[in-house]
Amino acid sequence: MGHLYLTCYLVVGLMPLPFAYEIIERRAKVAGVRPLGYQTVSTLAAWLGLFVTPALIIVLFNHEKWFRERSHLPGFVVVGLVGWLAGAVGAWSGVRCLRTVTVRDPDYDERRRPDSLEADVHQPRYGDHVRPD
Repeated sequence: MGHLYLTCYLVVGLMPLPFAYEIIERRAKVAGVRPLGYQTVSTLAAWLGLFVTPALIIVLFNHEKWFRERSHLPGFVVVGLVGWLAGAVGAWSGVRCLRTVTVRDPDYDERRRPDSLEADVHQPRYGDHVRPD
């Protein structure tokens, strides 16, 4: 019976991964980068969230006197829900990493359009005192 619970926990906990993979694939194709590294980050973070977070909560609960004196069922429900939440956050971490690498900000892009009437005046930026021009 314990294998059934673990299997259900893993299936539900890893459900966000295919959705994260699809978003990573689409965004990586548009940006022209390889998606494998970001999918690996998603997978490892999801597995880490599914197993490490509940283990830490169980350790915390075992040190609390109020938990040892009561029924263990609410504690196991909390452990399961927190594990699923941590797995979902871990799965989306690869999407966030890819987004931070591929996002473009027009205020900081160095490209200028040839038909632009913008004056070419040097604006001091962070790091100018170390970087030679």
